[in-house]
Amino acid sequence: VSTQSPGLEGTNPFPHDWRLDSYKLAMAPVLRQPSVSVDHVPLIDGQTGQQLLLAALEAASDDAPIEMLMTGPLTNLAWALRQNPALAKRIANLYWMGGAVDVEGNVQIEFEPDHDGSAEWNAYWDPQSAFEILQLYPDLIVRMISLDVTNTVPITDEFLADFGAQYEFVLSRAAGSFYSLVAGHIHRTKLPYFAWDVLTAVALLEPDAFTYEPVHLRVHVDGASAGRTERVAADTPNTKPVLVAKTAPSPAQFYATVLKAVSLSLIHI
Repeated sequence: VSTQSPGLEGTNPFPHDWRLDSYKLAMAPVLRQPSVSVDHVPLIDGQTGQQLLLAALEAASDDAPIEMLMTGPLTNLAWALRQNPALAKRIANLYWMGGAVDVEGNVQIEFEPDHDGSAEWNAYWDPQSAFEILQLYPDLIVRMISLDVTNTVPITDEFLADFGAQYEFVLSRAAGSFYSLVAGHIHRTKLPYFAWDVLTAVALLEPDAFTYEPVHLRVHVDGASAGRTERVAADTPNTKPVLVAKTAPSPAQFYATVLKAVSLSLIHI
């Protein structure tokens, strides 16, 4: 979906070279094949991403709430709910990739020398929005796929090679091409590459494959721990239970689920 520039900026944006990857993805040849029809993809003229999200919530109803998947900062959703807090009831479940509860964060001193490393990047990008979504809106059910479980599912060279084994499927071709950009990630960041966003998508696709623990969290909005999602007592004021993923599929189960999903496309070239 093509939208105009959103105009919303995070307090702590991702490193510049990480953001450049979005341009690489947009120009991937697999997305520009004449034989792949994109006629069904709507083009939104003059509407920002957060406005589109607000419109989707307004079009839903309290009786038929929507399932929502967010794999980045919570900025757009926080903006939409500030316009109309009652719309939180129109979200059945928010699946969010973010946070680090009982493990270290992944904000590195190399990129953020004044940070203590306790936060996960999506929460750190916009701590205020993370605070609002995770601590306010008692009717909003958040299923948080944090580093606690994503750290158990690494993206391996063997997994990347498997996309090539089913290259006849355009989605497998696209996923393999996109994932190939992470080759060398460990050398650049000194960190392994995990299935952060895609594991969260699997949580929506296969909800019974995950278990959750209700946890009250305090989101640090500033200072050296900005973005930290700290476990606190259930009677802590201005908190609510967040469903934090406790167990997730094994790496083998995750790989099989993803490879199957990208081989079921109706587009088969």
